[in-house]
Amino acid sequence: MHRTIRGIAVAGAIATGSLLAPGKADAQSVGWNVIRPVDCFLSVAANSSGQYVYTAYVYTNTYTVTLVDPVSINAAMQWCYNGSAFWGYYNGTPVWSMIWVTPGMK
Repeated sequence: MHRTIRGIAVAGAIATGSLLAPGKADAQSVGWNVIRPVDCFLSVAANSSGQYVYTAYVYTNTYTVTLVDPVSINAAMQWCYNGSAFWGYYNGTPVWSMIWVTPGMK
């Protein structure tokens, strides 16, 4: 009995550790994702009332991150142009809602 409980505990620890271990994400999933940019594009357009509308596209090897919030765009572009990774929150819509920058992240 003791051996079975210990085996289950070890298996649970391994399963939990594998979920928390950092790894390369090949596609975005709902929640926080590591974004490793390979290219960036900033689009500026004027709408019908004459206001400027900014849209940033951050390209990875497998998906494109679209940002429309000016604060997120400014933060992401600094890291994108030098090829540094950063975190992005994907909520399932075409536009990503938040980013998180961690200096030194590769």
